[in-house]
Amino acid sequence: MELFPPLSSHSRDGATVLSQAVEDDQLNLDDAENPLQLLARTSELLSTIGVSASRSAVGYQPSKTLPNRDRTATSDQDGILPVFFGRFQPRLDVGLELDPIELGLLRLSDAEALFTYFFDNLAHTRWGIDPVIHTVDFVRRRSAFLFTSIAAASALFSPSLETLHKRLSRHRQKLADLVMTKRYKSVEIVLAFMVNIPWIPAGEHWADDETSTYMSMALSIAVDLYLNKIILPSSPDAPFSRDNIPSSDQISSRRALNVDGFADIEPQSEMGRRLLRRRERTWLSLFVLERGVCLARGRSYMLPMSQLIENCDHWHLCELADRWDGSIVSVAVLRRDLAKLITNLRATCDSYVSGVSEANVVNKLKHEIDTFFTRWYQTWPFQLGDLERRFLLWTLRERLIDEFR
Repeated sequence: MELFPPLSSHSRDGATVLSQAVEDDQLNLDDAENPLQLLARTSELLSTIGVSASRSAVGYQPSKTLPNRDRTATSDQDGILPVFFGRFQPRLDVGLELDPIELGLLRLSDAEALFTYFFDNLAHTRWGIDPVIHTVDFVRRRSAFLFTSIAAASALFSPSLETLHKRLSRHRQKLADLVMTKRYKSVEIVLAFMVNIPWIPAGEHWADDETSTYMSMALSIAVDLYLNKIILPSSPDAPFSRDNIPSSDQISSRRALNVDGFADIEPQSEMGRRLLRRRERTWLSLFVLERGVCLARGRSYMLPMSQLIENCDHWHLCELADRWDGSIVSVAVLRRDLAKLITNLRATCDSYVSGVSEANVVNKLKHEIDTFFTRWYQTWPFQLGDLERRFLLWTLRERLIDEFR
């Protein structure tokens, strides 16, 4: 029996091993989620190929000259890097010590009644939650912060539940602080920050409330979860494809579900499609809320424009659409195009020169503003309630006229 096979056999086996390693690790390179992660995986791949080549060329014997302490340090370092640069895993704010029902703050029957009240009376004011998916059981398993926030918001409007509202509000604040400290991340946590914004106490001064902090946290988590990316493959009617969307702006439906912790759900199933659509709805709702808050406070926009927002005009035309999806899209289009209108108005003001009648400039600005809102009103006649639509348009129109008067 030959103790050492011919060198050519080693070469063939080494080539096979290297080829298989390259094929396996190519997926890891393509799936890297940020440049530092790509650099780490590339370095790991190159070192693996180098070691495999040296081992296949000659008989490999483990080194016995390396001190135990040095080998331990190297082993620890090799274990830390893959964990640090590993795939993103959802971090949910759930557990017996966080759940308000387990803590005795409210009963399950109370929670069901409060959720029903929220969807019937409050969901239209803070869009983004799908009543088909976000049931009491689902939300309770996904986020104690969102579960408590919905219950507290509903209890606020019932005088008989004042004591319950105070209990839930204290627990909600505790959960908000815990989410920020422990870096919990999920789509439901993004929704929780948005749901809470209308009910945040004003404080002693307009700059004291936590609206901006909640908006920043919601945006940061949303970007970490890739909610700004286009999910592919999309529906046949959607204007998105791998050909017209850069790789950096897209995420596969399978990977999106994995990020949310739904690896056992097929993207093509109805539940999978609803879960994916909830990601898109959350991003659109966050855009609407962020633009509204910034306009009201005169702050610069933080949320980046994305392909979904640029092409959301028909997003609500889907068999899985929620009753408020049309409202989300109508206001998203309004906020999106409003930025273009403001740019045009500023360009008109900047082009003003002395000697030109100021009245003509003002009339031109007013005409552009009226034309913009008239066109939007005619395009989206049934998406908002008449009173709500008129109030929204009147508020924005008067604000623009005052700014450029």
